[in-house]
Amino acid sequence: MKKILFIQNSFSPYRMYLFNELTEFFNVEVLYLENFDKWRKWNELSKNIKYKYNILQHKEINLFNRKITFAKFDNFDFKKYDEIVLLTNFPNIIDITRLAIKFRKKYLILISVWEDYQVFDTSSILARFINKSLNLWIKWLISGGKKAIGYTRKSCEIVKNCECFYSSQYYHLEEEFGKITLRDVKKFNKNRFKDNLNFVTISYFSPRKNIEFAIKVLNNFPNIKLHIIGSGEKSYEDFLKSISKPNIIFHGYKVGEEKAKVLKEADFFIFTTKKDSWGFVINEAFYFGLPVISSNKAMDVFELLENKQNGFIYKNEDELKIIIDEVLNRKFDFATLSLNAKNKIENFNSRVIDNFIKFLS
Repeated sequence: MKKILFIQNSFSPYRMYLFNELTEFFNVEVLYLENFDKWRKWNELSKNIKYKYNILQHKEINLFNRKITFAKFDNFDFKKYDEIVLLTNFPNIIDITRLAIKFRKKYLILISVWEDYQVFDTSSILARFINKSLNLWIKWLISGGKKAIGYTRKSCEIVKNCECFYSSQYYHLEEEFGKITLRDVKKFNKNRFKDNLNFVTISYFSPRKNIEFAIKVLNNFPNIKLHIIGSGEKSYEDFLKSISKPNIIFHGYKVGEEKAKVLKEADFFIFTTKKDSWGFVINEAFYFGLPVISSNKAMDVFELLENKQNGFIYKNEDELKIIIDEVLNRKFDFATLSLNAKNKIENFNSRVIDNFIKFLS
């Protein structure tokens, strides 16, 4: 059986399920460059891991409020693997460079984020210069690998002469929530989109997730309840609660059936992130037939969200308010949006696995 090493920046559930599934076809090992993020509670899923993994020791520095990681992998034996698959992106830019150069003429798959991904959140001239420079640097690295692939439509446009890949973000939704069919979604829809609307968002509490923005906007729409599932540092959570009006409801951290109950009863999912290398919550929303209102700052927006077909994409606050007004005034067919969302996600996981098997065989 072919021995594959996946290199991943940190533990995440959608990759865990991907690696578990691939163990049916390959001898899979994973090298994590960072430890578990305590706020995201992903370590609770580690008991389900079926593959061998290592978490490297590393050093960190902060630059423009961005954590830069230096992994200590110099003594790691890479020679015993048939393929090395690099699934980490900008958070580990230095490690990407070191690994890409090390395996440049051997076996490296580099999966990129979209063009003009903002590494640093600040808008200073220096940060903009670094962001642009790093995007150019990644393009150069992509062009040099033996196997180089992009995994969003936009990244595929900038990667020349390489096979385009349909995502590496895989999550076994059925395993967490049970089987949700199109017929189930139609049943949910009988109780959806009534007089009082329910929006939901799922997130750990971080300024990057921009929940504060969602709260401030929806504070102005008392006929819409915003249900927030998630948790984080207590001081920041207390701040979010302090700026919330009575239509903002905090549910805390939920999984499984408790989370599913809120998703079944909601009308729309809202995702106001400032930046996400994927944004798996859109997969979850679509699984329950929830149309999504999202910023254009997450990668799955490029892959899954089709504006005015299964949700809405906004660029700024004014556009978001226009979308919400259209929702309130019923200027579209809700059932069509909902069923389009469910149909979009139905075959997503199988396409991801099929592409990996084809690519690695």
